[in-house]
Amino acid sequence: MGNASYVWDGSTWQFAKSSVFDGKAWKPVGEIPMYDGHNWRPAGQTPEEFPMFIAARSATFRDRNHVSLPIPPEVAMGDIVVSLCASYGSVTKPANGLRPVVDLLRLRPSDIHLTLNMFLWAPDCGYESAFESFGEDDNMTVANLVYRHGDTGNIPAKPVISYKTYEGVAKAPLDPADDFTTLYVAIAASKDMTAAGWPRGVQRRVSEHGPWQTETIHIMAADTVGSGFTPGDLVFDSLADQLAIAVITIPGKPNPDGKPTWILGDQKASVLGSSTVLE
Repeated sequence: MGNASYVWDGSTWQFAKSSVFDGKAWKPVGEIPMYDGHNWRPAGQTPEEFPMFIAARSATFRDRNHVSLPIPPEVAMGDIVVSLCASYGSVTKPANGLRPVVDLLRLRPSDIHLTLNMFLWAPDCGYESAFESFGEDDNMTVANLVYRHGDTGNIPAKPVISYKTYEGVAKAPLDPADDFTTLYVAIAASKDMTAAGWPRGVQRRVSEHGPWQTETIHIMAADTVGSGFTPGDLVFDSLADQLAIAVITIPGKPNPDGKPTWILGDQKASVLGSSTVLE
């Protein structure tokens, strides 16, 4: 423990305030702004109940066992990045080996699988996500999504709430949007599919597809606020031979007053009643 500094105020000894020189003047610690990569801010991000989507990027790579995709340039210090990688047969892992990875979806019988990283972004994380695959087929699809005002102190080690798989379906029900901001990630294998539709209130963020062997692989991601109810069905324009849908929570922070949040457009949870009071 370092030595504390004291100053005499005329009657008692008081802790001395620490100061930092900003290039022009000495300022008390806490008044020096922080550069988040875009702007100078007086402090870090304030967690909100529903973390806000900022940007996304996606791409499909063929015949490569090492790929990288830039993180959207809008990313700033304190953002949460969700990085997804779909591949055939072999487990993918981050090329730098530093971030925890979750192998969250696996399609049968093709053995297509999707891995996930969720991490707090800082400049030393770099400005791209990189993945390596180990197998005979080296096709990969990668996506990076950025969210702001999340509760970065509670990023879960396993952010996947649930996932389900289907075969030969033209639509599938979405599990309830659990809490905070809910991210749905779907991966589908189909010979004929060209489009998919998310239910009302669910915002599409990623739609990437590319030919893998005899089928086209579709990676889709969309988010909504966590109301605790299912928003509806994910619908396709033709049969999905194989489909998997995961529910992922982007952690937020409940309102300090403990009162529920009115969600505009939520016809299940945010409904006016005889005892409803809006403040």
